[in-house]
Amino acid sequence: MTWPFENDTSAVEKKLASRSIKADKRRSVFVILTITLAVCLMGSLCFLYSAQQMKTLDGILGQYQAGCDGLTREEVARLVDTGRFEKWGCTIEVGTARHKDGVLQISYVSPEMIDLMGYGRITGTYPQGENELCVERAFFRYFGLPEEVGQTVVLDLDGGERSYTVTGILETENISRIFTVWISETAVESESPYELRFRFAGSQGMEPAQLRADMEQFFAEMGIPEDRTFYSSSYFGMVDLYLGNGMEVYVAALLIAVVCAIVIYNIFYISVMGKMREYGRLKVLGTTPRQLKRVVKRERRFLTAIAIPLGLICAAGIALIAVPGYWSWGDNIRSAVVVSLLTYGTVLIATRKPMAMAGKVSAIEAIRTTAYSQQQGPSVSRQLHRRLTMPRLAWMNFSRNRKKAFVTTLSLGLTGILLLCVSA
Repeated sequence: MTWPFENDTSAVEKKLASRSIKADKRRSVFVILTITLAVCLMGSLCFLYSAQQMKTLDGILGQYQAGCDGLTREEVARLVDTGRFEKWGCTIEVGTARHKDGVLQISYVSPEMIDLMGYGRITGTYPQGENELCVERAFFRYFGLPEEVGQTVVLDLDGGERSYTVTGILETENISRIFTVWISETAVESESPYELRFRFAGSQGMEPAQLRADMEQFFAEMGIPEDRTFYSSSYFGMVDLYLGNGMEVYVAALLIAVVCAIVIYNIFYISVMGKMREYGRLKVLGTTPRQLKRVVKRERRFLTAIAIPLGLICAAGIALIAVPGYWSWGDNIRSAVVVSLLTYGTVLIATRKPMAMAGKVSAIEAIRTTAYSQQQGPSVSRQLHRRLTMPRLAWMNFSRNRKKAFVTTLSLGLTGILLLCVSA
């Protein structure tokens, strides 16, 4: 805020910040790269977690949860009539048969079971008569038969060779020599046991332990022995994954933000130390500490405004490529806002001390200040004779300002960690 009796120096501050960014392009690029990588990592974690949750939910919503076997048709009807099932289906395993060098897996699968288990699309219709069947498309390709509905095939399905009409073709991927054959319910012996699978009504959002307890109680009420019941380990395992609170994602994002803050602090600290003389000249010309701080603030805002959108765009691209088709605008916009605020807050904290150093420097102190004037060792060495080799000169230069050396080493190390995280 500029008071009426103050000069409006915002244009000068903007020009000084712009010239500082252009004069130290390497530092500016390094800051943008650091913030972009941090935002990209945090955004990718959030976006991928949301997409994976959607994919998992999409996969488990239609799956069966439990079932029982060894049932008669009357028992299946009695269980279904309770109205406790959201979806259900039954099947009868008939057995296997040989056809040339292939194996046929023969079964009756109810139309409801096809939808519940997601077996795939059928071209044509489901078999209804005793001499009708549905076969995988890979069967016709393997044996060189026409891939057409309505044709007649001769097969031995236990009882001698007979002619069957193909009423449907099952559209599934199969590269083996084991082929699925579905027959009608009327072609199955009446004494064959049924297997029932179902999805419990009202189970969406229910805790897995409570859902399983309700199912066990239901089986007990219906008189189904425990040894004839089974539960979908795949469903319950994925539900546990979906119902997770994502704490590991938040912890990882926080660690990335901490690393980003340390790296940015190191970069700005080194930059401010190198510009002490410049800040001193500005002080001689009448620049106030608040104006110097506002110059650093403008640099910070400009670099952050470039880096955060760039990081979010990269994160969105990674999520769309890694898990296509599961982009949620609502969840991802919220995640992007949180990541942006967290990153900006991290940058504010990281640049607070370097900005204070720039505002506190006096004109005389800045003129005397060099890059090695703080925390340097004794000016006169006690060692009378030293060999001036390249490694020794490098060590002398490195040890003149131990804080700067530590900051530089830590900055490079943490930046390497960020790059390794991105590559992983």
